[in-house]
Amino acid sequence: MKWTTTQLIACGALGVLTLILTLPGVFVSVVLQIPGSSGLFAGVIGAAMAVLITFIFKKFGAATLVFSIYGILAIPTPIGPPGFLPKVLAFLITGVILDVVYLFLKNETKTAAIVIGSISLVMSSTIFVLLYLVFIPQLASVYTSIFYILLPFATVMGSIGGMLGYLVYNKIKKTTTIIRIQNR
Repeated sequence: MKWTTTQLIACGALGVLTLILTLPGVFVSVVLQIPGSSGLFAGVIGAAMAVLITFIFKKFGAATLVFSIYGILAIPTPIGPPGFLPKVLAFLITGVILDVVYLFLKNETKTAAIVIGSISLVMSSTIFVLLYLVFIPQLASVYTSIFYILLPFATVMGSIGGMLGYLVYNKIKKTTTIIRIQNR
């Protein structure tokens, strides 16, 4: 599976787009002063973008590349865990998990979109908490205390985001840009 220049540029563009779309959640977090509240908005958008990325590229490694770019660009923001290494690791691991999930599903159905969306949000939440435990144990107690409440919520929000991504993909899948990216 060779990557074309168009596909690499599209990966970078989708990484930037994901950051731009999740930034409004940062403003919510700053206004409410509640750690992790940006995840409400960013979670739905992130799940929708995860579905779009996997459905558009249909290649192993696309989600890893896009989420790595997103993680690097998100370093100066409160999106994800604080710090360079935890943030980059969190988004890199999330991308790898999404690639593996799509590798097993390999279809563009509503069910696949909902599964990818919910897994993306549940796994990223779990990874964030684990990285907090390793890198920032002082903050870990805040997140571990609400973790069991967040998991069902993350599943529902991820499913909603997955469905949103599926609807958007069905609107854009026959456009010339998507066809060019997919090399059909």
